[in-house]
Amino acid sequence: MKLAFQLLIIGISLSLVACSKLRKQDSIQEQNVVDEIKHYSNIHMNSLKIIGNQKEDAVIELLNSDQSKYQIIFKADTGVLKIQNNYVEILEVSENQFVIKAQHTRFRNLVFERDVYIGNVKQWNQIVAENFWNEPFGWSINQITKCGGIYMLGGYGITAKKELQKTFEDIPQHTTIRVTGSFHFIDAWSGEAAFIKILFLEKDTFEYLWTQTYDFSKTKNGINVCGSDYVEGQLTSNFDFTIPHSAKSLTLAFGANLQDDPYENSYGISNLKIYIR
Repeated sequence: MKLAFQLLIIGISLSLVACSKLRKQDSIQEQNVVDEIKHYSNIHMNSLKIIGNQKEDAVIELLNSDQSKYQIIFKADTGVLKIQNNYVEILEVSENQFVIKAQHTRFRNLVFERDVYIGNVKQWNQIVAENFWNEPFGWSINQITKCGGIYMLGGYGITAKKELQKTFEDIPQHTTIRVTGSFHFIDAWSGEAAFIKILFLEKDTFEYLWTQTYDFSKTKNGINVCGSDYVEGQLTSNFDFTIPHSAKSLTLAFGANLQDDPYENSYGISNLKIYIR
């Protein structure tokens, strides 16, 4: 029994000596790897894994010849990824936040799939932009004209009493909607009104959101830009309105209470944009 116990003690001692030697060899090998890496200016790897623990951060440090230091840090306590330059934070990424702390930021392309905030203010998200430089689609009248340098939907010889309507479908979740663009008065308007309406689904009726009148006879020294032999004293009038809205579709109607002769007086729209937030 005594002999067996002595043999056990001897075995444990030999194991400890062997482990100690292996640790020394590993330490020497790690130092050799570090020394070897210093001889290379380019290193190619398929993957690199740096693992911290619950108490220590995982850190990558990049230094140049003048001792300027960049650090990529994965914080052990919070799980936050940080990038800093000489201990000044540049970028912070967590599960729900991407925070840029640099004084100046430049992006070649930037795509947001969700909401954008500046401070605590939610920004507008543009979902529609129609300039009518190319053939439109989905409108009640899909014809474009050019008046001076402006391409527009409708216009001379096309729209007078007829309305321009379109329904915009599959609008992302939102609570407010904003519509901007330009309305164009062409030829002999005599005090008639232009208008924009929106279809309120809960009432199943159109309601006016914007109106404006124009009388070409009150224009002095005007210019005949396009159409018939009348001056365009107010060729362009911009509109911009915001309303509460949460439906998945939006139906807009543009029109005027003109006589039905688009060669005598007409209208068109351009630069239509729709935003949500």
